[in-house]
Amino acid sequence: MVPDLTPATPRTEPPILPLAIQLELKSGEEIIFAVRQSPLTPLAMLWPVGTGLVGWSVLNSMSLAVSGLLAPVVIQFGIMGLTTILALRWLIRDGLGWYVCWYVLTNQRLVVTRGLLRRTRQEASIARIQTIRVERTNAPANALGIGDVIVMTASSTGSIHIQGVQGPEDVAYTIGLVQQGKLGKHSADAASGAQSPLDAPAVHAALAVLLEEEEAADDDAGDDDQSHLLDGGFLHRSIDLALLPGERVLDRLYRHWFTLLQRLLPPFLIGMVVVLLLALLRTFSSGVALSWILTAFAGLGTFIWEMLIVANYIDDCFILTNQRIIDIDRSYFIFAKYQRETLYRSVQDVSIDQPLLGRFFSYGHLNVETAGRAPNIAMENMAHPRRTQERIFALINADKERRADAERKSQRKELHTSVGAVLTALMLATPDVRSLPVTTAVTRLRAAGLAVVIAGEQPSRRVAPGAVLAQTPSPGATVLRGSEVSLTLSRRPSAARP
Repeated sequence: MVPDLTPATPRTEPPILPLAIQLELKSGEEIIFAVRQSPLTPLAMLWPVGTGLVGWSVLNSMSLAVSGLLAPVVIQFGIMGLTTILALRWLIRDGLGWYVCWYVLTNQRLVVTRGLLRRTRQEASIARIQTIRVERTNAPANALGIGDVIVMTASSTGSIHIQGVQGPEDVAYTIGLVQQGKLGKHSADAASGAQSPLDAPAVHAALAVLLEEEEAADDDAGDDDQSHLLDGGFLHRSIDLALLPGERVLDRLYRHWFTLLQRLLPPFLIGMVVVLLLALLRTFSSGVALSWILTAFAGLGTFIWEMLIVANYIDDCFILTNQRIIDIDRSYFIFAKYQRETLYRSVQDVSIDQPLLGRFFSYGHLNVETAGRAPNIAMENMAHPRRTQERIFALINADKERRADAERKSQRKELHTSVGAVLTALMLATPDVRSLPVTTAVTRLRAAGLAVVIAGEQPSRRVAPGAVLAQTPSPGATVLRGSEVSLTLSRRPSAARP
């Protein structure tokens, strides 16, 4: 199945916080989402209560089957009392705890609020986020799409755990968008309906020359986009990865084949020992048919074990994009899934450790170091580690140049806005006062901030005497505030002489 490479829809909520959060927003801060755990997460913690009820039922059933009487009242009371205590503990800790636990993401920080009687709040600045890890630790959670998001920061906070949320990949993707500055910025205020002097073509042309506001080529489009690397293939599944805006998949890296050999060797040896022992058993015993069946099962079990190891080896990989490093670790298809990622901007260094055998077989361990307390990404047993290290350094430098270019573009846009604001304050469009009485025309022009000069009169049959026949500059022309507008008035035509 070919994965959908269209970026996932960011998880957004109306910017109205529940009363339980009581978060005071800072200047310029806006809420991206406010979510809580999936309702299935606290329900899964009811298993001790269910165990107590099942135990009470089984005990009475066995007692009735053996003696025809229910279990002693003391034992029943003890089991039900313990079950009641566990139910109350679940209600206070998990039920009400779920209600008051919120995970809030804004364009400036990530906040976690917990606790009913004793409220606690943990937060970290978006700028301090280093790595993001997604975990689905068991098969039911993996099947239901429930997991944890662990956000590693470079601050004293350490890590922030977003536990038991629905769609953890969407949550991590949204955090990545905010971290990249692609989400959470208010757009500029809409322009008013009145015509602005900046709409004049001459002003636009002057600003384009002044600010060198040429359209740059799209550097995110290229022939090296290898998004097909996320597709499925022999023994491995497709990778459901939501790409950030402008992100391209560059490579899919696997561990060295020697690692697979190391993993395959123990079960192979165990299987061979079991088969040999069964062969010896067949030699010295009379149960030949049974020994052959056991030998076949041992061989089949060893083969399945080996295939699972191969599938798990191929299913675990590292994804290199033009913006981040992603570690995909999936345990035997359905049991668990772990995903850790870090942006190139958060990488401090990439070191190599080659063991003795790695020097002969050209493999080694790469340690991608990030700032602060955030754990590093360990790329163990990678083929040609030096080549991979150089490529990561090249991607880091390319990302740095791309962000610097984006910053320059942003500064040009800000400069355009600033110059536009200045021009808006200094310039205005000349009002149209033609055909208006001279007193009305003078009042309107002076109210607009322009001076008035009467240039003279001309005879006209179309315009009433004393009204404005023509004006210079013409209506709608862009002029500096305080400029003079010359008016020519209308007068009656002279009577023809006999």
